[in-house]
Amino acid sequence: MTELKNSEFPRDSAEYILSVFSSQSFWNLNHDSLNLKGVAINDSTNTMMDISDGANEKFEILDKDGFSIIESYMPDAYLTKFPSMATRRKFVVCRNTYLSIWKQPRS
Repeated sequence: MTELKNSEFPRDSAEYILSVFSSQSFWNLNHDSLNLKGVAINDSTNTMMDISDGANEKFEILDKDGFSIIESYMPDAYLTKFPSMATRRKFVVCRNTYLSIWKQPRS
């Protein structure tokens, strides 16, 4: 069983995280779009990439409506190969924002 840990953020940091997540429509990111393995070149051609032995990055969210997971498989690798993957880009922006706040010293 996974142990839940609570961490406190300063109010302004938490509000900033929430504002970035909201501006990126994080709460409504489409799971299928977050995990596409390629992009369409034209009506009949797709470019695909398959990564073995990678890792999912995920947010586990517990709120008044229950528990949900928003995750993406190898978001940086796919975004590097396919910069047009807008949903993955939004996930990465949110992840980077969260991590930048998380890594700040807290008292």
